[in-house]
Amino acid sequence: MNIEIKRVKPDLDELYKIELLRHTVFHLKTDDAHVKTSNFIFHVMHNKMIPFTLEVDGELAAGIYVSCINDTLFINSLFVKEEYQNTKMQLGRKLLNSVLELIPIFEEHFGNKIKTIKLIAVKPKARSFYQKVGFTQEEKTPYMLKKVGF
Repeated sequence: MNIEIKRVKPDLDELYKIELLRHTVFHLKTDDAHVKTSNFIFHVMHNKMIPFTLEVDGELAAGIYVSCINDTLFINSLFVKEEYQNTKMQLGRKLLNSVLELIPIFEEHFGNKIKTIKLIAVKPKARSFYQKVGFTQEEKTPYMLKKVGF
């Protein structure tokens, strides 16, 4: 089994595939109008967000979007195709860990020194996943966070 993680350039055809997977995983509307006009595509095309994908044997299996505000890197969305969720393959963890190793690249791209990583995890299962990879619940906010370099 071949697992490949790659940064996706701002290409509308590639972004469409990623967004279609994200919409499917989160049970959002998957018609062309909703997928093609996604805020995620808009932000990627304007260099405000960076997407990465994870492929298993050439098949798109997971994706993640990151952005940055000041000294904080945001995990805007992490999604794994349902058939790969909760498996020993741990694709979500592999993708997240691989992306978090790229902090210096994000600092250069966004022009900010990153001190914290934040995300919002609404579902208890998602919160549990992020706690296992070192995120903690920020007090009085909906965010989970992880300090960089700690």
